[in-house]
Amino acid sequence: MSDAYRYFTAFSIPVVLILISALTKKIVRKTGFEWEHFFLGVDLTLAAFAAAAVNVADLLEIDPKSIPQPNIGVTATIYIISCFLLFVLQVAFHQDWSDRPGSTQWKQILVLGIASNAVGAALLGFFVLLKMKGKI
Repeated sequence: MSDAYRYFTAFSIPVVLILISALTKKIVRKTGFEWEHFFLGVDLTLAAFAAAAVNVADLLEIDPKSIPQPNIGVTATIYIISCFLLFVLQVAFHQDWSDRPGSTQWKQILVLGIASNAVGAALLGFFVLLKMKGKI
């Protein structure tokens, strides 16, 4: 299996599932498509956080002598703390910008739809990259 295929599948499967969650939000709320259905930064960040937490749980079961990278635990800890802090920051953004009086829809789309989604996707991408390189 080529590295390009491994990277693609490791990143695309969670992203596709997150996009399905946007469709699910639309169906559950029984409304037409709205921009807020695609404000998925929090979901992407939680996906990255969950992947890292499962990875750490797996690392705890491995004999420390068999781990190829000696600093793998430190890298994983820094990554998990970063995910958590960015998750809290994103929740604050969503709380402030969701129904902000006087803000235009374009500002919400920029902050929640583009910036927040980019942070979540970057965290997920960093996890895939670190995992594939054996750093986490």
